[in-house]
Parts: sequence; C-alpha cells; structure tokens
Amino acid sequence: MVNNHWYNWIIVFACVIAITACSDTPQEEGKTQNGWVKPRAPKQTNSGIKYQIFVRQKNSVKIQDNLLVTYHQVIKNHKDSTLNSSYLNGVKKQIPFKSPYFSNYYKEMFQLLAEGDSATFWVPCKLLTTTTNAPLPYFLQQDKEIQYTVKILKVESKETIKKNLEKNKQAQLEIEDKLIANFLEKKKPFTPKKTPSGLYYFIEKEGKGKKPNTGDTVSVHYVGKLLDGTVFSSIQQGETFEFPLGQDPPAVIPGWEEAITLMHKGSRGTFIFPSHLAYGTKGSRDGVPPNAIVVFNVELVDVK
Repeated sequence: MVNNHWYNWIIVFACVIAITACSDTPQEEGKTQNGWVKPRAPKQTNSGIKYQIFVRQKNSVKIQDNLLVTYHQVIKNHKDSTLNSSYLNGVKKQIPFKSPYFSNYYKEMFQLLAEGDSATFWVPCKLLTTTTNAPLPYFLQQDKEIQYTVKILKVESKETIKKNLEKNKQAQLEIEDKLIANFLEKKKPFTPKKTPSGLYYFIEKEGKGKKPNTGDTVSVHYVGKLLDGTVFSSIQQGETFEFPLGQDPPAVIPGWEEAITLMHKGSRGTFIFPSHLAYGTKGSRDGVPPNAIVVFNVELVDVK
C-alpha cells in the first residue's frame, strides 16, 4: 500500500462504504518444523505500535530499503470491521520499500518483517495524523487503534527479479521452439526461414513494388491464427489494416514491424511469431492466450 498518508485513506474510504463485520483473517499457524519458528510474544515499538509475529521463517530475507515487497494485508478498525483487504482487492505486488510507498508508521511496521512472516499490528490512530492536522475519517477514533494483519509473500531486489524474468523468458523460448518445430513438421513441405529474432517467414509471392522502410505507412490484408488454426483476427478484401512503421511507441506488435520489412508492395507471405514477438505474457483481447505463438498470412497492399 502506498503510504502517502492521505492516499492511504482515499483507498480505505472507498472500501469502507461496504464495511461488513469480518470473518477470521486468514493466517498460518506457527510451526516448529521445516525452518519455521514458534509465534513470538506481543511486543511494542517506541512509538506505541503493538505487534505480534505469528509465523517466522529462519534465515529469510529481511525487508530493507529499496527491496521490493509482495504482500497481503487486511485492515480493521476498533470495531473489528474490515476497511480494506488485499485478499479481495488483489495482492500488493513488488512494492518498493521506500517513500512514498512506505513512510512513517507504515515503514516502522514493515521494517520489522521478513519474507514469509505473518504478523498483526495495532497502530494508535493518533499516529495517523502526526504529519497533518487533518481530522481522521469518521470510522476511526483518535483514542483507538487500527489493526493491520500482514502476510509477507516475497522480498526481492530488482536484480533478482530481472534474473528470474530472463530465466523464465529463456525457458519459454525453448518451449516455443519445440512447439513451432512440431507445427512445421506437420506442414511439410512448408519450410520457412528464421530470422535472428526468432521470427519464421515464407514469402509465397514476391511483389515488385516498393519495399517499406521506417517512417512509411503500410496497408495490409491479413488473417491471424493460433497454431491450432483458430482465427482470432482478420482484415481482407474490401478493407485494409494501415499503420506506420518505426513509430515510438510502436503502433503494432514487434513481429509486424519486422515482418513487413521482409516484403515488397504486392508480396504475400506467412509469418510465425513466437510470443515475445506477438502478444507476450498478457495475450490479447482478440482471444490470443498468454505466451501464445501466432501465425499471420499477410498481403502487403500499399506502401506510402
């Protein structure tokens, strides 16, 4: 949660409209095996925040400046009513441990924790207004406490995240290479060429017109399919798909940018885009799943 003070309360206030009495907060029980240690007795910080760590794993990564924290939290007021829950609204993912995301009492809480911890904090409401003279929201009282129950899922550096992304990307490339090889085996004698980027192409008809360059606007007919033949998008006779090449940010997926430069006006070709040249890990609203390989049959109609 971003702890720019009033940003916090905008979120809480939005959720409190539907305040309901909360059922028991999901928590892990303390364990004494496989590296888990017993629950710690309640303690109190110098500022008056009471807390109890229920689950702690030995030798886990502690939360420190500039590391990224992924966590769940449930916030309750003194009446035990839920004000906000990431179990309902979505996990707090890879939040940098620095201001404005973590500051004041919020930073004081989290700097006590490490990866794998489950804990509850009881924060005096008076700490919420130490940096501002604004009144508390109506659902909080100055002489009461606000309760945070937190589960730290992951603590990691940007470097670690980058390495994991590269590792996952390489693994995905290997999976897709095998899928494309199997696809081509069934399509023999169809034998496309492969570019250094991983794009496969086969020019079925060589056009005699202009070859497009960066800055040109091209018009095409196309059919886009998944490897199983499912058509997810098509623009054919009667209309064209027009877009500029080399625009920043790109007007089309990376595979299109490269594929069109392999054609002349009037050319027809088939192109196979691995997911990193297509719609990536998110897929598309047209029905392309995440990490999907796509096939495009393309005719370059015009270059201008």
